[in-house]
Amino acid sequence: MITSMLREAFGAMIANKLHTFLTMLGMVIGVGAVILMLAIGQGAQVVVQQTIATMGSNLFIVLSGSSTTAGDLASGSLPTMSTSASISPLMRTARRRSSTSPRATRASSARTASRRRG
Repeated sequence: MITSMLREAFGAMIANKLHTFLTMLGMVIGVGAVILMLAIGQGAQVVVQQTIATMGSNLFIVLSGSSTTAGDLASGSLPTMSTSASISPLMRTARRRSSTSPRATRASSARTASRRRG
């Protein structure tokens, strides 16, 4: 019974050579695409993990204080500069580290008023 089914299947494949070729080509392209996408995903995962690992666990960020309201700087409020008294304990700790990097940033915001048409 199985031999007769296999004989009929091979007979149909030989009779429809173009259909058989296109089906096999589609299967090869599909499997290749899946393998390629998995390889790209795993490669990206490795790159992200290596990037995070190079950051190290000893990263310490100090930001000066500012008041925010709903994600926006409160009106008239600018970030305050840290005093030397508050920085000196951090600098003593930082001297024991292999490297430190100062960074200065400034935040600003704009508010717009909308007119209501009545």
